[in-house]
Amino acid sequence: MSYRRIIVPTDGSENSAKGVGRGIELASAIGIPVRALYVQDTSVLEGLPYENLKARERKLLRRIGEEALDDAERAADQAGIEMGTEIAEGHPWQVITEIAGPDDLIVICSHGRSNIAKMLMGSVTAKVLAHTESDVLVVRR
Repeated sequence: MSYRRIIVPTDGSENSAKGVGRGIELASAIGIPVRALYVQDTSVLEGLPYENLKARERKLLRRIGEEALDDAERAADQAGIEMGTEIAEGHPWQVITEIAGPDDLIVICSHGRSNIAKMLMGSVTAKVLAHTESDVLVVRR
C-alpha cells in the first residue's frame, strides 16, 4: 500500500514530539507530506463554571497547540519535508480519526500528556486504534 500522507498528532508533550519526529523520518524515507495536528481537548472545559475561565483556558490550550505545531514545522523544515498544520477542537481521538483517511498513516506516540482523568477515560492512542480506518504506527515512549 502507498500512503497519501502521514498524520502526526501532537499534544505538545515530549512524548508526542517523539511521534512527530518518527513521522517526519518516515515521510522523508518514503517521500510523502506530513500533516501535524493539535486538538484542543474541549472536554477539559466542560466542568469549568465561568465563561471567562473557559475563554482563558481555551486561549492557553491554543497557545500550547501553536507552540507544538511550530516545533513540528521546524523539525520538518530541517528534514526538508513538506508539512501542513492544523489546530482543531473536540475530543482528540475523534478529530484524529475524522481527519485521517484510509490512505493516510497515523504516527502517534503511545503516551502523551498524562493525568488522572486520561488514565480513567483511556488513552487517545487506544481510542484511535479502535476507531480509525487508517493504518497506525505507535511510537513507544
